[in-house]
Amino acid sequence: MKIGSVSWIKRGTYLENAKALERYVDFVELLIFSWDSDLKRQLTEQLDGLRKLDVFYTVHLPADTIENCRKAYSFFRKADLPVKNFTLHPLTGWEDFIKDKNDVALENLIDNCPVFERMAIDIGHLKISGKEELVLGSAKLQSVKELHLHGVISGKDHSTLNKQTIKYVHELTKRHRVLEKAFGRKDFLVNFEIFDFPKLLVSLKRFKSYEFAKN
Repeated sequence: MKIGSVSWIKRGTYLENAKALERYVDFVELLIFSWDSDLKRQLTEQLDGLRKLDVFYTVHLPADTIENCRKAYSFFRKADLPVKNFTLHPLTGWEDFIKDKNDVALENLIDNCPVFERMAIDIGHLKISGKEELVLGSAKLQSVKELHLHGVISGKDHSTLNKQTIKYVHELTKRHRVLEKAFGRKDFLVNFEIFDFPKLLVSLKRFKSYEFAKN
């Protein structure tokens, strides 16, 4: 598997965060919440620096409109940046957007989690929603491309990864073949969505101490 982190673990630019993460992870998830000319300019200025780092990237596409997803996706496809996967929220129009793109995976949300053949499974969303069987047990789901991992403590997600959440993930791998197969792949993307550098480092250490996480 490949270990990654969200691109917001401290104040600063995408490049500054990626540089801080470079020695700890295989990839960095570039978080894109919306899209406008200013963000496009900022990213364009940082592309050369991002290319030089010893990491690859995933991109979390905008969470507001499918049109902004189209613009962001087009930008990164033309950017000569090593992007291995795009995560898409189930926004209105997602089906048409994703149908011809093998490098895009659909993310499950807490209140909105349609199942697609290729998904980015967010563990916090899954645990809080209680929809494990609906998503992981669906015959539609053929591949878990990416796992978004973080702790869930007293109903709050994106916390430091705790032992209970790690055990929850382990139990899911034993119950659902699609997740077990994912953990056995060398290209499986395990992305830590924890927005704090010290908490990220603690979470990485905890996760790697478990036998099922050592592939």
